[in-house]
Amino acid sequence: MIVPAVCMPWLSSWVNPTWIYLALAPGTIYCTLPLLVTLLLTTAARFCGLKFRVVGAVGVFIAVVWGGIQTVAGIEHSAHNAMGSCLSPSDVLAGAALALYTDKHGTLHQVEYFRFGKPGGTPILLQHGSLREAGVFRQFDAFFRSRGLEVIAPTLPGFGCSSAQPGRRLKDWPEAVSAVLRDAGWSQRDFLVAGYSFGAGHALSVCAAMPSRVLAALIVSSTMPPEHQELVDREAIKANHTLTMHTSGLVHKLLLRGGESPVGRGMLALAVTAFGPVGILPKMVKEGMSGLRQDGYGDMVAQLEQSTARAVRESVSGMAGIAAARARGWGFDLKGWRLRGPVVIRAEPNDEVDPLYVSQWLAKTVQGGELHFSEAGSKHGHYHYWAGFETHLDHFLGIATNEQ
Repeated sequence: MIVPAVCMPWLSSWVNPTWIYLALAPGTIYCTLPLLVTLLLTTAARFCGLKFRVVGAVGVFIAVVWGGIQTVAGIEHSAHNAMGSCLSPSDVLAGAALALYTDKHGTLHQVEYFRFGKPGGTPILLQHGSLREAGVFRQFDAFFRSRGLEVIAPTLPGFGCSSAQPGRRLKDWPEAVSAVLRDAGWSQRDFLVAGYSFGAGHALSVCAAMPSRVLAALIVSSTMPPEHQELVDREAIKANHTLTMHTSGLVHKLLLRGGESPVGRGMLALAVTAFGPVGILPKMVKEGMSGLRQDGYGDMVAQLEQSTARAVRESVSGMAGIAAARARGWGFDLKGWRLRGPVVIRAEPNDEVDPLYVSQWLAKTVQGGELHFSEAGSKHGHYHYWAGFETHLDHFLGIATNEQ
């Protein structure tokens, strides 16, 4: 704050003072560096005979933008570290609750979870995927009740009301799940597990950490463990599979490198404000939702879009950090455990996001793994599991029941 104050009289002789105060408005401390750059630009411009006022205005504009981003980042920092209820009355009515726990590093975390289905029914833990929150499953509550299922669905870090955990790996997730199970009164209960997309990796981490308590697992369209990427690619080539090459856009690359930083969160928060939560989703996600809508699942798409909006309602920390979280090694053993029941791995042959050979590799790697295919020719690709959610869960329940 001292530097802008000292330089203000001199700078105001070159640039309109109104611009300077505008630059300082978002947060003086954050504008110091851009304003110093502005001083250099305006000085150089005058001695070089350029339109120094225009150059100065550009410099102050940069200070305004930078200060705004940093200010929003500060708000985001407070939001994703805040403890306490952010649940709306409608969330509570839908079965939402909060669990607190302290991790092995002594950091306090808050985990949101939802309860659906029939109280006292067959217990199953459901894990949502990227860019959503656990409330996405509320659309299936009647189905859960009809099948006699008692469902607990936790929300991943940084989404909904779950506090963010920058630098997290999937191996850390069972700590949060344990807190949810205690809070929900499931400490002594064995249960089924099901996970979808990136949530499938989280479901597997629960299986690896609690194999004696997980009765069986459903793993749908799972992402790839990054630490095994090269091995899986080599096996896929030997089996004559065409590798799925993801071309990451600029936003994805920026989030991968700096999404968990304050500036990354601030920039994404501004983008969400400008374009809306759904507007900034990757192209492949929008195309998947468009395919579902065209095939008569418009109500389901509306529920998915509402879930995305709710996922970033309190903070964009989860969305900003998802690229980095997906790129980190899972950090747990996939081979050294076995459940009492099977690990049903369901794959979509036309999955353009997490291709078939990933599920094939997982089925060979995980003990008790069974590979099952969704119907060939699906128009939905990776997002087919939403259209077939009830069918897939019914199929899994049949297998798990027979095994027991």
